[in-house]
Amino acid sequence: MAISNNKKAACLALIISMCIGMTACTQSAKDKKAMQSITMEDIVKANQSDVLFNKYDNIQEIVGGDYITGKMYYSKDLIAESYDEYTSVTNNTDNWMIFDEDSGLLLVYRWYAMSDEDKKDYLVTIDDYDSLIVDPKYTALETITGIEDNKDGTYTVTTKLSSEYCVEILRQFPFALPEECYSSDSKIIYVIDKETLEIISTKQYIVLNDRDLLLLSSDYSHNGQKPEILSTATAMFDDFKNGSKNDPKTFKVVYDYGTDSEESYEITVDSRFKIYLILKDGYDNIYLDPEKTTPYDGDRFTDESTLYAFKEP
Repeated sequence: MAISNNKKAACLALIISMCIGMTACTQSAKDKKAMQSITMEDIVKANQSDVLFNKYDNIQEIVGGDYITGKMYYSKDLIAESYDEYTSVTNNTDNWMIFDEDSGLLLVYRWYAMSDEDKKDYLVTIDDYDSLIVDPKYTALETITGIEDNKDGTYTVTTKLSSEYCVEILRQFPFALPEECYSSDSKIIYVIDKETLEIISTKQYIVLNDRDLLLLSSDYSHNGQKPEILSTATAMFDDFKNGSKNDPKTFKVVYDYGTDSEESYEITVDSRFKIYLILKDGYDNIYLDPEKTTPYDGDRFTDESTLYAFKEP
């Protein structure tokens, strides 16, 4: 018996529908399997600095939270951290800061008053930022508690970091937290790219008894335009290093004056720039005179021409 054209069409439609459904189920199963196979090791590996800088010229981060806000700019040869009051800039030979004042931008040079050999132990370099996005030690210790497909090419990954590791991290923060935070677990929520596992954003919470305290949030982007203040800062620093000194001022530090260990260091800069003084460890007794009659009671943003530092018991 021949099948009518209408019935043939209906059968064909049913077969196509079944095939599409089977394909969708197969793809969904593959996606689910891939999603469930993700490990923290995979995420750490995909977001290490050397891996990212092999793909991107720069990374920009916007930081928020209940305790700190700021903007970060990372590249192979420059790292900048901008907060409300200033921008801190680092390369592999120097550190400096830019303050946005009413009168304009002010460059402050972090002067390490010591030998080049000693400076190696104090100078902050790009290599010290080995964990721009993830921490090779602590991020790997997080436990994945959930993964959700956002259906937009991203996953949301929720993790937990136990209090024994959290306290090690929190004690390094430059601000104090409620004491209960130091004995609490952390919950971290990542949004990651589905294909590359690169982190797009994070939110880190301290899990308290009555609430989740938002500690930090970060949003990341790649190959963005260098911030204007950073372009200005690098131009100012080039002028600091190589420009003329129309109004020069010399700063000098003398260690252990009058002893066999006496040594001194000095730097001459144009007066439109300022100096932030970094001394060797242990030299906390600073004076305006070698006889130690007038203690130096200023801060390290010094305007003093000569200071005498002693390592006293």
